[in-house]
Amino acid sequence: MTAKQILRVAYLVVALAALAWIGIGGAVWSVWRKHQSAAAASAIAGPAAAVTPPPQLIESFDRARSSVQYERLDADADEAAVPAWLARQIGPISANARSMAGWVGLLRQEGVQICWIAAPRKPSDPDFTFALPFERASVREVLDELCRCDARYRWEWMQGSEIVNLLGDEQLEVPLGDVSFRPKRLYYCVPDLAPHVAFHIFGPLDPPRNYGNLLYWPVEIKAREITVRDYLNLAVAQYEDMTWSVQRLNLVTLDAPQATRDAVAEKYRDEIQP
Repeated sequence: MTAKQILRVAYLVVALAALAWIGIGGAVWSVWRKHQSAAAASAIAGPAAAVTPPPQLIESFDRARSSVQYERLDADADEAAVPAWLARQIGPISANARSMAGWVGLLRQEGVQICWIAAPRKPSDPDFTFALPFERASVREVLDELCRCDARYRWEWMQGSEIVNLLGDEQLEVPLGDVSFRPKRLYYCVPDLAPHVAFHIFGPLDPPRNYGNLLYWPVEIKAREITVRDYLNLAVAQYEDMTWSVQRLNLVTLDAPQATRDAVAEKYRDEIQP
């Protein structure tokens, strides 16, 4: 063989070896990725003893069959029909114009357990701001005025609670069927809701580790024929003035006043932290 032929054979051997190495490496990478995916799924699912199978979507939804019901007030509703907590006077109310998020924040400062879904808007659209025409008013009057100023919204409250929903979108009216599980941390509820909403988390391999993160708080739900919105309402109803918000990209933000955070931390003060 000439020197040129020997060189060609050497190149061919090197090329074949490289292809074989790539094939082996790809197989190893595939196995490793499957292992990581399984580990991630296990981390999200939480302790086996505390988890029931995630609720399954159903094709139709009948609110009348649900264990979660909502109430509304007509404009001409008799005063006697207004619950005391909705008739409560709040204020002074700022005369400055605010966005809907700003007014929701003010109501929360006044002790109203209000959860809301922002009306859709383009990223380039500025916030719609407006002022309220009174210095003091009842909670009901403020909610009515918010919906009058921005007709994209409506409000109602969950029956048997003081949780108000201010709704600018119907995106959470997704049926989940029957949901029942023993106490588990909110973090482990994420798979139940993940196809429809997202949460501020870093990843399944780095879960919340203390009660400073609201997703670490335990909740228990047993309900019939509920939606994603019902699920969130039932979860936050277990803590005083805890709330949820959904603004852009179906991202859920949880909040609670400092007094509630302190009470939860104290309740579980002796629990061994991970």
